Amino acid sequence: MDARATGKRGARTGERVSHEPHPADADVVRTFIAALRASGFAVATLVWYGSRARGTATHLQSDFDFIVVAPEFGAYGWVERLVAAYACWPTAYAADILCYTPDEFARLAGRASIVREALQTGQRVAFDE
Repeated sequence: MDARATGKRGARTGERVSHEPHPADADVVRTFIAALRASGFAVATLVWYGSRARGTATHLQSDFDFIVVAPEFGAYGWVERLVAAYACWPTAYAADILCYTPDEFARLAGRASIVREALQTGQRVAFDE
């Protein structure tokens, strides 16, 4: 998992600083990615953003924020995508998960959207497989 510089609380859009996520949080993310793949989702990209990704979460109840990109989402409606992704998420933690196909992700990344904001302030975990 790439733990390069990410945004911080109060940062302007696109501003990056060198915070790293807590190692235990990174383990949770790796487990989530493995569960998605085991469920048949060929995850092309996962964007982890928000306070947990920055390593600045101030309380245990802070949620995880993700954008998951997989071609299989094209066969699902919006709600069904979310149900499938949340079924892979460890229920001990709160999460906000957005699910897109690669084409949807590319389109949204190029315009003002949560996708572009997440790419500017979060960590992009790309997969070659």
